[in-house]
Amino acid sequence: MEKLIQSESLLVFCFLLSLAILFSVYLKTAPDFPVIVKPNDFGYNFLTQRLRIWYIPLLSFLFIAINKLIYQIALGRKRNLSLLVKFVNLEIAVLTLIISLQVFFLNL
Repeated sequence: MEKLIQSESLLVFCFLLSLAILFSVYLKTAPDFPVIVKPNDFGYNFLTQRLRIWYIPLLSFLFIAINKLIYQIALGRKRNLSLLVKFVNLEIAVLTLIISLQVFFLNL
């Protein structure tokens, strides 16, 4: 588990794959056509503008950057905290990938 957390290639792979998926949704939709972000249980879909789908990877990149800063500060002092921050970064990247896949499949 620790080796998986130390590997940042998985983090980069998930993040780049989510960017590619969102880019394909961006290219597929028309400029004045809304993008479906989330389905509702009542049959209504949550829609957003085409340019706002880039907020998903932007926010995740912001969280990962803040966590990297916390990791650099805590690297020398608290080993458990640094492992936790690496794990949270990986979880943010995987969550971004899952959200990107959801947006992709809803906009087929």
